[in-house]
Amino acid sequence: MASPGAPGMPLLSPLCICPLHRHNLLLMTPETFVQKWTGATLSERAASHEHFLDLCHLLDQPTPAQSDPTGQDYCFEKPVHANGVLLTD
Repeated sequence: MASPGAPGMPLLSPLCICPLHRHNLLLMTPETFVQKWTGATLSERAASHEHFLDLCHLLDQPTPAQSDPTGQDYCFEKPVHANGVLLTD
Protein backbone atom coordinates (compact mmCIF):
# COMPACT_ATOMS: atom_id res chain seq x y z
CA MET A 1 0.00 0.00 0.00
CA ALA A 2 1.30 3.46 -0.90
CA SER A 3 2.00 5.85 1.94
CA PRO A 4 -0.12 8.97 2.57
CA GLY A 5 1.05 11.86 0.44
CA ALA A 6 2.49 9.59 -2.26
CA PRO A 7 1.30 10.42 -5.79
CA GLY A 8 -2.38 9.62 -5.99
CA MET A 9 -2.73 9.20 -2.23
CA PRO A 10 -4.37 11.85 -0.02
CA LEU A 11 -2.52 13.50 2.83
CA LEU A 12 -3.83 12.42 6.20
CA SER A 13 -4.01 14.56 9.29
CA PRO A 14 -2.52 12.97 12.42
CA LEU A 15 -5.55 14.28 14.35
CA CYS A 16 -8.20 13.35 11.81
CA ILE A 17 -9.02 10.28 9.78
CA CYS A 18 -10.23 12.39 6.87
CA PRO A 19 -7.97 13.46 3.99
CA LEU A 20 -6.53 16.93 4.17
CA HIS A 21 -7.40 19.21 1.30
CA ARG A 22 -4.59 21.63 0.68
CA HIS A 23 -6.32 24.99 0.83
CA ASN A 24 -3.21 27.10 0.78
CA LEU A 25 -0.37 26.54 -1.63
CA LEU A 26 2.10 28.46 0.51
CA LEU A 27 1.89 26.93 3.94
CA MET A 28 3.17 29.04 6.78
CA THR A 29 5.38 27.22 9.25
CA PRO A 30 5.23 27.86 12.99
CA GLU A 31 8.68 29.42 12.73
CA THR A 32 7.69 31.88 9.98
CA PHE A 33 4.48 32.74 11.84
CA VAL A 34 6.40 33.55 15.03
CA GLN A 35 9.07 35.44 13.11
CA LYS A 36 6.46 37.53 11.31
CA TRP A 37 4.36 38.40 14.35
CA THR A 38 7.02 38.74 17.08
CA GLY A 39 7.45 42.41 17.73
CA ALA A 40 4.61 43.49 15.43
CA THR A 41 3.42 46.90 16.56
CA LEU A 42 0.21 47.11 14.54
CA SER A 43 -2.99 47.79 16.42
CA GLU A 44 -5.29 44.84 16.97
CA ARG A 45 -7.70 46.17 14.36
CA ALA A 46 -4.95 46.81 11.81
CA ALA A 47 -3.47 43.32 12.20
CA SER A 48 -6.52 41.18 12.87
CA HIS A 49 -7.42 40.10 9.32
CA GLU A 50 -3.87 39.34 8.23
CA HIS A 51 -3.17 37.53 11.51
CA PHE A 52 -6.26 35.37 11.02
CA LEU A 53 -5.33 34.63 7.39
CA ASP A 54 -1.83 33.64 8.52
CA LEU A 55 -3.39 31.28 11.07
CA CYS A 56 -5.46 29.75 8.25
CA HIS A 57 -2.27 29.26 6.23
CA LEU A 58 -0.40 27.88 9.25
CA LEU A 59 -3.12 25.32 9.94
CA ASP A 60 -3.83 24.71 6.23
CA GLN A 61 -7.45 25.72 6.64
CA PRO A 62 -9.51 27.64 4.10
CA THR A 63 -9.63 31.38 4.48
CA PRO A 64 -13.06 32.97 4.79
CA ALA A 65 -13.18 33.83 1.07
CA GLN A 66 -12.05 30.31 0.11
CA SER A 67 -14.62 28.72 2.38
CA ASP A 68 -17.53 31.04 1.67
CA PRO A 69 -17.03 33.19 -1.47
CA THR A 70 -20.42 34.87 -0.98
CA GLY A 71 -19.71 35.92 2.61
CA GLN A 72 -23.11 34.61 3.62
CA ASP A 73 -21.92 32.61 6.63
CA TYR A 74 -18.16 33.11 7.08
CA CYS A 75 -16.49 36.47 6.54
CA PHE A 76 -14.78 39.31 8.31
CA GLU A 77 -16.92 41.93 10.05
CA LYS A 78 -20.30 40.57 9.12
CA PRO A 79 -23.11 42.67 10.57
CA VAL A 80 -24.84 41.06 13.54
CA HIS A 81 -28.62 40.95 13.72
CA ALA A 82 -30.43 40.04 16.92
CA ASN A 83 -34.14 39.35 16.56
CA GLY A 84 -34.22 41.23 13.27
CA VAL A 85 -32.50 44.35 14.68
CA LEU A 86 -29.10 45.37 13.34
CA LEU A 87 -26.61 45.77 16.19
CA THR A 88 -23.97 48.46 15.71
CA ASP A 89 -21.09 49.83 17.76
